[in-house]
Amino acid sequence: MSFFDHFQHEPLLILDLANNHNGSVKHGKRIIDEIRTALDGTNVRAAIKFQYRELDTFIHPDFKGRDDIKYVKRFESTRLSWSEFEDLANYVRQAGFFTACTPFDEASVSQIVEHGYDILKIASASFTDWPVLEEVTRTDLPIVASTAGASVYEIDRVASFLKNRDKDFALMH
Repeated sequence: MSFFDHFQHEPLLILDLANNHNGSVKHGKRIIDEIRTALDGTNVRAAIKFQYRELDTFIHPDFKGRDDIKYVKRFESTRLSWSEFEDLANYVRQAGFFTACTPFDEASVSQIVEHGYDILKIASASFTDWPVLEEVTRTDLPIVASTAGASVYEIDRVASFLKNRDKDFALMH
């Protein structure tokens, strides 16, 4: 049975924590608590999603420490250690949610597996990032792939790629 068979009649809400923890485990836990309070008493099934990127190699050395580039500044200022991410993921589980995580590079895929996430989420920006997709297919995790602005041709290629590797996946648009 596919992981996604459990959601045939009830949607799975994926809530993106991303960098909204602001580099603080305490703040991240407060957001998770607020989500739990907001969904309390509903029948909504939800996953809290994180984003992993190996910042030491993800940001080109020429751009490290640059405050004039929005994303570089944001990624560096909200950096958490792997153990802090693991702490937050465990907190999500204790709150009764599924855990999901998006890798933005190949190295992060193994961290997602090591941290025991329930779902591996492909970002729309990485939808046709074949090195990341190859690494993702080496896992046994169910995959949610965000199609966003992908063309029908790209969606067909990625769906075929995942299907031919016998992956449990869902497309999100």
